[in-house]
Amino acid sequence: QSTNGYPFTIVTASATSNRCFAVSNANAILRGFTITGANCGVRPSGGLYYNGCGVYLSGGLVTNCLIRNNIGINSYGVGIFMTGGTVANCFISTNIASGGNYSDGGGVSMTGGLVDNCTIVGNFGEGGLGWPYGGGVQMTGGILRNCVIAWNNTRNISGGGIAMDGGTVDRCMIW
Repeated sequence: QSTNGYPFTIVTASATSNRCFAVSNANAILRGFTITGANCGVRPSGGLYYNGCGVYLSGGLVTNCLIRNNIGINSYGVGIFMTGGTVANCFISTNIASGGNYSDGGGVSMTGGLVDNCTIVGNFGEGGLGWPYGGGVQMTGGILRNCVIAWNNTRNISGGGIAMDGGTVDRCMIW
């Protein structure tokens, strides 16, 4: 937990880092940070892609964070990739998933978990290989609730705001 909140507590990925945070413990809480500068792509070992350049979440809570300006090549969920856990009261903006065949969910890619009361704005997803694209959100599971999703874009035709192949969208404003 940061002491002074996200305007004053900034975590920037190092030049050799691919991801800012990986959160997996159900009791973990990541609160009050700006998470920025992650630049992940094709693994040096030859793997296909990295998911969750800003945050990889499989359990726990990410709350009151600003997640912005992260870039991923061949990446799902450049701002946040989540299989479980909760993201609440966060601002997720200007994250870019580009290049390659697997670049979806510039802001958030989710297969499970809950995104609640977040603003997801100005993200980009390039897409590839006929998968859902999702500039703002790419989802195959989970719940997106009480969120604002705006001004997100994709190079491909579908899913500038949300590309959805499963899960639930509840009481969100999308434009």
